[in-house]
Amino acid sequence: MTRHRVGAVYRHIVKTRLRRLRSLRFDPVKIDWALAALFTVTTQQAIWVAHDGAGHRLGAATLAIAITGPVAVRRRWPTLVGTAVPVLSAIDNFTFNGTSIGYHSRISSRYMRWRCGPRRDGSSRVSPRW
Repeated sequence: MTRHRVGAVYRHIVKTRLRRLRSLRFDPVKIDWALAALFTVTTQQAIWVAHDGAGHRLGAATLAIAITGPVAVRRRWPTLVGTAVPVLSAIDNFTFNGTSIGYHSRISSRYMRWRCGPRRDGSSRVSPRW
């Protein structure tokens, strides 16, 4: 095969796969629920297996669920979640010296607060700005 022919075959394969990928429609709410579950499982693993909670496993595990759980409802109440999760994370960091507990959900909630939060004129947004 010549170089031109290989390039044409490659472009055809990429275009076909991209067309299929664009036709898929993911439900953002289901993705949020999956992310919340993933964050909860990884933080619980960090607490119970890797001892990330400064010896207070039960309190750290409970607070971790309160930090990672709201990711599932962040599109419905973005300002509340975007404010409560960092506050709970600060409490967690101060109380249990948790380094990885809810780290991803903090980043996610800050992004959603910025993306879906209130407008500059004070009116609220129901859906994300994308």
